[in-house]
Amino acid sequence: GQVWNHCPPIVGMFLTVIPDLARFKYSRISPRMELKFRLVEEFIILIRKIWSGRFRVCAPKELYRNAVALNASFRGFGQHDSQEFIRCL
Repeated sequence: GQVWNHCPPIVGMFLTVIPDLARFKYSRISPRMELKFRLVEEFIILIRKIWSGRFRVCAPKELYRNAVALNASFRGFGQHDSQEFIRCL
């Protein structure tokens, strides 16, 4: 997540384009795809909080919870890189 937060084109995408994802919420999708949508939504929320300037600290608890629900290998406090996170999606 930290790498993505420092890449302006990706931040721009998450702040402008991706919110259109919400319309797919009401489509008939598999439970696994629903978990992926929730994870992306939580990432969008986190990016918006970080870039809003209103928060001194942002704890990604919900993002973490959704990542673990999608892939149990994210459980615990071990380090994971962005590639593992993307592969999970």
